[in-house]
Amino acid sequence: GRPTDAAWPATHLLISRRTRQFFNSSGQDIDVLREKGGTNFAHMHPADMAALSLSEQSVIEIATPLARILGVVKAAPDLKPGVISMAHAFGGKGEDVDSLRQSGSTTGRLVNDEVDYDAITGQCRMSAIPVQVRAHRAV
Repeated sequence: GRPTDAAWPATHLLISRRTRQFFNSSGQDIDVLREKGGTNFAHMHPADMAALSLSEQSVIEIATPLARILGVVKAAPDLKPGVISMAHAFGGKGEDVDSLRQSGSTTGRLVNDEVDYDAITGQCRMSAIPVQVRAHRAV
């Protein structure tokens, strides 16, 4: 089931994803690999995209109580509705949409490693993160 918090209702769960050309952040500075794509797309089920009036390459806001990031949408019919999937270890090169499309977003900003972590290993939650997703409205 979906984790719920009545004070902060999530719309989606953010799960991790791998990219073909990179291993986490390794390879992101190699031009021949970056030419294959440099962003960590926000993969969503087409029904979720339709519900939010989104199309491929739309920009969305992904939020937790800790932070907000932007993501570039890509359809993923293999995901269940209510799930969004992004690779970790991207971003950090600017908060504007152009930087986002080139370098991606830092999903780690959404994680509260002081509250939501494994009691045995100390590792923070890196997948199935409750998030709120909405279309980004440029200002």
